[in-house]
Amino acid sequence: MMGIGLWKKTYFRLLTMKNQKACIFFSPARYFISFIAFIFLFSAVSAKDKITYGFERLDIHDYFSARENFIFSLKKQPVPAYYGLSIICARNNNPFYNLDSARIFILKADSMFRYLTTEEEATLNKKYRLTAFRISSQKDSIVAIAFTDALKKNSILEWNNFIENYRWSVISDSATTRRNELAFSEAKSKNTSDGYKDFYTLYPYSFQSSEARKRYEDRFFREKIANGDELSFDAFVRDNPESPYRMQAEDSLYAVATKSKTPESYYKFAKKYPTNRNTSSAWMKLYHRYLELYSVKDLSDFFNRYPDFKYRKQIEEDYRLSNIALLPARKNNRFTFITEDGRQIIPNLYDDVDEFSEGLCAVNRNGKYGYISKKGKLEIDFLFDGKASVINRDGELLVKPLYDEVGAPIDDRILFLDSMKYGYLDTHGKVVIAPQFEIAYDFSHGLAVAGREEELGVIDLNGLWGIPAKYEAVSIESNGLIHVEKDEQSGLLNRIGEELLAVKYDAVGVFSSGLALVSQEEKFGYADASGRIVIPIRYDFNRQMMGRSEFNHGFAKVREKGKSGLIDSTGNIIIPCQYDDINFYSPELPIAARKKNKWGFIDRENKVIIPLKFDLVNSFSDGLAVVKIAKLFGAIDRNGNIAIQAKWEFLSSFKNGVAFVKKDGGFGLLSSSSTLLVECIYEKYQWVTDSVIRFERNNRFGYYNTLKKEWIWKEDGF
Repeated sequence: MMGIGLWKKTYFRLLTMKNQKACIFFSPARYFISFIAFIFLFSAVSAKDKITYGFERLDIHDYFSARENFIFSLKKQPVPAYYGLSIICARNNNPFYNLDSARIFILKADSMFRYLTTEEEATLNKKYRLTAFRISSQKDSIVAIAFTDALKKNSILEWNNFIENYRWSVISDSATTRRNELAFSEAKSKNTSDGYKDFYTLYPYSFQSSEARKRYEDRFFREKIANGDELSFDAFVRDNPESPYRMQAEDSLYAVATKSKTPESYYKFAKKYPTNRNTSSAWMKLYHRYLELYSVKDLSDFFNRYPDFKYRKQIEEDYRLSNIALLPARKNNRFTFITEDGRQIIPNLYDDVDEFSEGLCAVNRNGKYGYISKKGKLEIDFLFDGKASVINRDGELLVKPLYDEVGAPIDDRILFLDSMKYGYLDTHGKVVIAPQFEIAYDFSHGLAVAGREEELGVIDLNGLWGIPAKYEAVSIESNGLIHVEKDEQSGLLNRIGEELLAVKYDAVGVFSSGLALVSQEEKFGYADASGRIVIPIRYDFNRQMMGRSEFNHGFAKVREKGKSGLIDSTGNIIIPCQYDDINFYSPELPIAARKKNKWGFIDRENKVIIPLKFDLVNSFSDGLAVVKIAKLFGAIDRNGNIAIQAKWEFLSSFKNGVAFVKKDGGFGLLSSSSTLLVECIYEKYQWVTDSVIRFERNNRFGYYNTLKKEWIWKEDGF
């Protein structure tokens, strides 16, 4: 009975595990019958293929039984067994979920499947409906799950694991792309040379590898020269000869070492860094800077100070030519240059020419501009056309031709116009203040007026507002103070916007001799640079006084009760207010004065030295003063004697013994001895040198030499 009891328990447990209805019989006969039935059933299951049974259990999610059957079949039927195990491990609704195992199992199934014969493949298809397509589909399913998991975690480690485990997958490239993007993003967030180097070392074939190398070079350069001093730039140039930033480092070394821009700094650089690409420029800038600082009559002093100057012959010739004035002339509709004695020394090749400045002249040919030297040599090629640009004396392009207008460098800032907005560049052509202003002016004393109509202020070199843009007019004085106007009232501010003169005056003039005119309620006085009224507001004011009552050599014209006089910078009266008008020119010259509509001259003691009898007088120049008698002009000497008869429609002040005259609507040239040197038939005139005058008529021109008293060149048809 004990044996039967044990058998009963075993039978009951087996029936339960197979999900069958268990029946418990209480009579021994019934126990025997049930045992016989169990033996029959067990024999039937054993006879069935365990793979088939495993897939049946898998269909009803009996993962434990399915797994046991697949494992049991690994030796005899490895392909379908591994396939089944892969399905179990790829499903996350059972305790056997493990994608790595699913991947390994399906890869084994796939590998073994490839070695099957056609008959064996047909048998697997017939018995288990297992084909290459179903194996491939399972592989794709596992890949998709793994890719989704990696996407959720989105870390370099996860993507590397995916790439390593699923290198055979068609979406391995997509994973690699995402890994590279993530790794490059992390490298950019670190923004260090080590970070970029690690990236392109680990991922040399990535799309970002090239950019990473560029960024590495940039960051490596920035890190090495972080101090921005001469030592760091020098070390970088020396230690990194193949770096793409070597030239930039050389340029920066040059800029830092010569930042004082003194001749000595350029000389020291040229001697210390003979292989630097800027060394030749340093030698020439040494010379140019020396000429700017010192009055040089010859070059002996320069060569005594710098005996090893590298380009001696070149500057000797340049210096010789610098003292020769070259005049543009036109021949056969092409421009050339001649000397003051009329010799042509440069071929007539150009459509248009400018004037020489610092030894170079802008010339135009076929719509493009270049620069030639006084030797006629093309120093800077024909590169520039419609857009404005800036170059230095050595031909280096400071500002590329990108903008509508470009100014000259002032305070290391260059004003430019782009699409109707003004901004500022540095001397390297980099935009430092974006174009945003409708109105803007050059910098002065580190400040610039900018803004828009009736909303003007002052910005600093970085574009920050030092004085808000709320004034109708703003100007920066030569002493750095700022004149402002608002609601028709004027005032004076310092550079940080503090009021020196409240914005309550009718007018504030410009500073001269340390004083500025200040007007209020139709009276005026003078204020100093601190805003203190030092000469009381007591004199009569009208708008004409603004330009005529500035201090000149320490003296200013004032008006009181409708009469004019002269005061000094302390407010003392020099000439009482007793004249209808008065003009002070300089301490060495007589003072022009008018009474009863007649002009003459007085001295500083208020004594008449030339009677007040002329309709108009001008200042003395070359010992003569132009006067007007009735409607015509002549000239008098210092004694008041008539030196030039008043018979001219116009007579200019004398210079170098000659003056321009006008008669019958044409201009000519008159000597101080009253000899007509050039007949009065020309439309325009202009001094071009101290001894040469250019005359124009009918769009043709010629040159007259006042020393030789002859024409040195005339254009055809002049």
